[in-house]
Amino acid sequence: MFTKKKKVIAITVTALILALSLGTTSFADTVSNTLKAQYKALKILLNGQQVTMESQPIIVNGSTYLPLRAFANLFNKNVDWNAAQQQVTITDKPDNQLTSLQAQVTEKENQIITLNAQLTSAKNKIADLEDELDSNSNDDEDDVDNAIDDLEGDLNDNYDSPGDSDYMDNDDIGFDEIVVSGDEDDITIKIYLELDDAVDAGDGDYEDNEDFWYSIDTEGILNYLDDICDDVWKVDELEDCDITGTFYDSDDSNNKLDTFTADNGDNAEID
Repeated sequence: MFTKKKKVIAITVTALILALSLGTTSFADTVSNTLKAQYKALKILLNGQQVTMESQPIIVNGSTYLPLRAFANLFNKNVDWNAAQQQVTITDKPDNQLTSLQAQVTEKENQIITLNAQLTSAKNKIADLEDELDSNSNDDEDDVDNAIDDLEGDLNDNYDSPGDSDYMDNDDIGFDEIVVSGDEDDITIKIYLELDDAVDAGDGDYEDNEDFWYSIDTEGILNYLDDICDDVWKVDELEDCDITGTFYDSDDSNNKLDTFTADNGDNAEID
């Protein structure tokens, strides 16, 4: 324990002490001097926390000196003394926590590199799948378009006699064409009929073509439509489609005679 009274002692300080105070003194020659120093119970705070020193500081000519090793320990440094060369070496102590953190950072960086590579690979696979899907979709669209074109030709060949006895039962009803459009989900059918001859054959009983059209038995018209719809659903690409359509007077393409619908698999209905 230090007493409250200052103790003054005479010590011989070697060249090491001079090097710490001056910083530039050479140890090539041994230098000694007699100094008056004071021991004093000083508190040393490091980042606000009091630290305990194994060796107490001394005060020489108003300057406070700490033993180099004790001072270095405060900052996690190693101190080595080479007596042959009269040399002090100060190095950093290994920081296990820092080393561990650096290793963790390196590991995370490697994981990020790996994940980025996986992400790039996944994006490339998605792009390839999208290209393949687009290609397949285009192929499917081409197949549907071709199927609709073929269907249109078949309907024009098979249903060019709407006036047959199984249908509208009037040989004077003429046929112009059937036009088919749409996709695998929805098909639109336009049927163009020639009614002038039928109207003329009616000996003036009808005011116009539309008036004649409404005189036709609805059952015959529906039979005609049901057979057409059945042929549409026989096409593989169109087997699940819904059908809408319109009858037109071919002499006046703006004259809609009737519209019809047929949900998939159901009988046709005239709106």
